[in-house]
Amino acid sequence: MASCFVFRPVVSSGVRRTQSLPGGEVIGVEDKNRKKVTVAEAAEYLGLTRGKVQELVERGVLKADRFAGAIHIPREEVERIERETAP
Repeated sequence: MASCFVFRPVVSSGVRRTQSLPGGEVIGVEDKNRKKVTVAEAAEYLGLTRGKVQELVERGVLKADRFAGAIHIPREEVERIERETAP
């Protein structure tokens, strides 16, 4: 059975602004079509802490890319971890 990576809440356009700063600058966007997720998003989806996800990345258990000081985790990797750890 294939796992579906869905963020909540889903908005009809597929994009949800998670928080705006006073000047209107968006500091988080959830889009179900994105191919990579943040450490925080992966942690929420897997039910782990950010620290645990960071540790999995550092140990090479969870493959991720680093760009501009941020960690970007492919959705497939998060779904793979979920499948491998499912009861």
